[in-house]
Amino acid sequence: MPAFRLDTRTLTGGVVALALLLAFDLFASLADADWSVEVRTPFGPFSVVTLAVTFVAMAVGGWVARRGFTWVALALTALTWVTVVVTLLAIAGPDSPAQMRSVGGVLRYNATAIVLGLATAWLGAWVGQRLAQRRATVSEHA
Repeated sequence: MPAFRLDTRTLTGGVVALALLLAFDLFASLADADWSVEVRTPFGPFSVVTLAVTFVAMAVGGWVARRGFTWVALALTALTWVTVVVTLLAIAGPDSPAQMRSVGGVLRYNATAIVLGLATAWLGAWVGQRLAQRRATVSEHA
């Protein structure tokens, strides 16, 4: 397995993926639409739309980067979840459910979404990288 290195293409892929995630969030807030196609499971809820957006953003990032992007996609997604958890804890008040007033409670409630988000980010990045490598191989043989 090659060592991790952050070259210009990988960094650009990360910026593009993050820009796509932020652009969707901006669009969703400006549209004032309910994008939360939420699935409730015994292990916690998750949003189908969020997973789809994460997949597309990380696939585009992986396509731009061509290689070495899966770790960046995981780091971006993990950083996003850290931000979400900190924000939920910061806005929790005395009238909030008890589970939303502790780190453990917030993590337990969002565990399914976190795990699926990380898996989706990795898969999207991997698919994007493979598409870029396939395209490069076809271009070389043409």
